[in-house]
Amino acid sequence: MRSRRLVRQNAAITQKAADQGDASAQFMLGLMYADGHGVPRDYVKAVQWWQMAAEQGLANAQSALGFIYANGKCGVPKDEAKAVHWYQQAAQQGDAAAQSMLEKLGAEK
Repeated sequence: MRSRRLVRQNAAITQKAADQGDASAQFMLGLMYADGHGVPRDYVKAVQWWQMAAEQGLANAQSALGFIYANGKCGVPKDEAKAVHWYQQAAQQGDAAAQSMLEKLGAEK
């Protein structure tokens, strides 16, 4: 099918940008792996790509990691300290969802 081919092509383009260090592409590739969209579903790879993007300061990735650690998602065990760390990083950049989650966790922004 044409649409499947386009999805795979998009994944390949995103992979290339992610490999070159583009934080937004790394975040998107993580989403693709988490959803199995254009690539095989792989939660380990999803978390790895989000981690790379988060370490570069991408607030969306930081907030995503906060959620994953707060809820024990994607094969990652719950870890409130890591959740708070990543939510704080995102909140410092004005991420409203991260700020809200910090309040729910009773943590400092």
